[in-house]
Amino acid sequence: MRHHNAISLAEAASKHFFPKIKEPHFHATDLHGLSRVSSAMHYRLLYASAPRPSLKGDASVFTYFSRAAIPKILESQPQAKFIFLLRNPIDMFFSLHYDYVRRGSEQLRDPEKAWNAGPMRQKTCSRGTWTIYNYQDVCKLGVHLKRVINSVPKDQLHIVLLEDVQENPDRELRSIHRFLNIEELTLDQYTKENEAVELPPLLSNIYKHLFQIRTSIPIPPLGFDVMERLKRLFARPAKRPTVRQEFAEYLERIFDNEIKIVEEVVGRSLNVWRKAAILPQAHV
Repeated sequence: MRHHNAISLAEAASKHFFPKIKEPHFHATDLHGLSRVSSAMHYRLLYASAPRPSLKGDASVFTYFSRAAIPKILESQPQAKFIFLLRNPIDMFFSLHYDYVRRGSEQLRDPEKAWNAGPMRQKTCSRGTWTIYNYQDVCKLGVHLKRVINSVPKDQLHIVLLEDVQENPDRELRSIHRFLNIEELTLDQYTKENEAVELPPLLSNIYKHLFQIRTSIPIPPLGFDVMERLKRLFARPAKRPTVRQEFAEYLERIFDNEIKIVEEVVGRSLNVWRKAAILPQAHV
């Protein structure tokens, strides 16, 4: 359900409309400090320039984690369709942690320390709200997927596995087109988004400050996106963090049940997730 290092299916799925704020999280009112939209009117304005007729998309990736988002979406849009891209939950944890570190919102650079800090972070939230920095909860794909299935009508839910996208993106794109009931298209090429990259230290600090400013002010991003230009010009492949073998094995054990739940839902073996499940050097 996280999109890092994945082909951007959201935009590839159609020529239809996504707002400039791709992850507004307007409906996730129970996720602490996550929404980038100040009001219902502001959310509607994001779609003011959408052509008519067109499908309108919202790529808020923590919709699956929010207990409030899906009911609110279905209340306002009963026919809304949901597409969830699933990946190995262990890889998801390391990718998520790295992304937070890169953005400057995670101060614990060691994945194991950040993992262990999660429950205490949750305790600081007000009642009925959740933090996206409690990795132990966020990455429970099986638990959250079951809640999604219980909330969304079967014909309005489409599940995609990251491995399938990597193996045959054309096939998965066509399946999404059929799900959305739109013309099936094949793209000439597919681009990856949010690959694990890092900037030199000075530029990294600038990037973190820019990100914090952009996410704290609920306005659409400017056409001249300084952050993206910094990444394009100076980014280099990220170094993978080293983790203790014992911690890697611990993650394999606790996520095994989550993988079993996903296997039951998709009706196939996901042993590839268990085999990929982290060597001492973690994937990001």
